[in-house]
Amino acid sequence: MPRPHVSDKDGDFLDYRFERPVTETHTGRRKSRRIDLYKKGHFVLEAKQFVTPDARDKSTLEMFGTTDAPQQSGHGTRGTPRFDDTMLRARNQADNYARAVARTDGWPPFLMVVDVGNMIELYADFSGQGQGYTQFPDGNRYRVALEDLREEATRDMLRDLDGPLQP
Repeated sequence: MPRPHVSDKDGDFLDYRFERPVTETHTGRRKSRRIDLYKKGHFVLEAKQFVTPDARDKSTLEMFGTTDAPQQSGHGTRGTPRFDDTMLRARNQADNYARAVARTDGWPPFLMVVDVGNMIELYADFSGQGQGYTQFPDGNRYRVALEDLREEATRDMLRDLDGPLQP
């Protein structure tokens, strides 16, 4: 696939872009928001950044030439109750974005919630009605660890679900 477009003044409503503006109205009030990544007819992606329990990612710190940088907290720590709660709220946020784009673009079949650098959660609704985004392909395999994408078995599973997976 080509790279998504970046947010700019003239490309606000490109079909495949970062930071796609939307106006949510289904809550009874107008609220301007931005979808982290959107591809018309395919997906809404909401990204969150978490940290590992030790919270001191040495590779990132070394990239900036220090190991003394303050501890980063992001949206929380992986493996805690707050992590699951935040991921669920991000899924609901993606659902709200899907509602907002559905008025003009139709319902996207996938919602993706990403813990940046760690995993992707997949939710799907192929009815075109947006009434039932559920864990995809099922409750045991909807979380795909990025590390697992290196494994042939994971790529085969994804290929079997929705056609050829691009390398």
